[in-house]
This record gives sequence, C-alpha cells and structure tokens, in this order.
Amino acid sequence: MPAELAPTLFERFVRGTGDRGGSFGLGLAIVKAVAESHGGSVVLEPAEPSRGARFVVRLPARELVAVA
Repeated sequence: MPAELAPTLFERFVRGTGDRGGSFGLGLAIVKAVAESHGGSVVLEPAEPSRGARFVVRLPARELVAVA
C-alpha cells in the first residue's frame, strides 16, 4: 500500500491509483463507521515489507448483566 494513501484510507471513495477491482472505495469507511458506532476503532498498523497491510479492529467487551 502506498504510504501517501494512509492519511485518507478510511474516507469514503478512496481507492489506490492502480485499483482495477471495480470497487467504490467504501469498504474501510464502512468498517470504521461500524466499529466506532459500537465504541471501537480500526487502525492501520505497520506491516512487514512486502506483506500487504494490517488492519486492527478493536471493540469493547460487552458487559454481562445478571438476571435475578
């Protein structure tokens, strides 16, 4: 993934310059919106060279409520 794409990666309609997959550039924006709507987050973490990208989604644990 080109480094210059990283700052806008989670915005809608963002695609790489060589993307020919027929996508609309919405996938990561949707992932971010869903994660945040549940109190979580998604980040791009550094990956080893030539190993693609690593995205980490974190969601808070759901609190269990005892029923009496």
